[in-house]
Amino acid sequence: MPILGAHMSIAGGYYRAVQRAAEVGCDCLQLFTHNNTQWRAKKITPEQAQAFRAHLSRTGITHPIAHASYLINLGSPQQRLWRRSVEAFRSELRRAQMIEVNGQGVGALLVDVPPAISDRLAPRSPEAD
Repeated sequence: MPILGAHMSIAGGYYRAVQRAAEVGCDCLQLFTHNNTQWRAKKITPEQAQAFRAHLSRTGITHPIAHASYLINLGSPQQRLWRRSVEAFRSELRRAQMIEVNGQGVGALLVDVPPAISDRLAPRSPEAD
């Protein structure tokens, strides 16, 4: 059976994204763990993470997925942006782990990728460190 989900706002708390998803009949949800157009992020408290997980359990919503910031560019040819992106992506993974989501989404537009960029992506991904 297909799983239906949507991207939900975390305004008011992570658990509110779960409530919103349940209200519209979703089976799963995707959320940003912080403002998706900023590098900085407030810490996720253990209480916030617990409330999120409790609401998932209460509503029966499964397959929560976090989405990384739109600022991250793991293929940037600019060393400074690339380093900042790798660190931000690591932070995104830690945040996703803290609230115990099932996956981490990353936005990418990969059309006619020059070899210099594709070569940079493969050997320099965070998992390669």
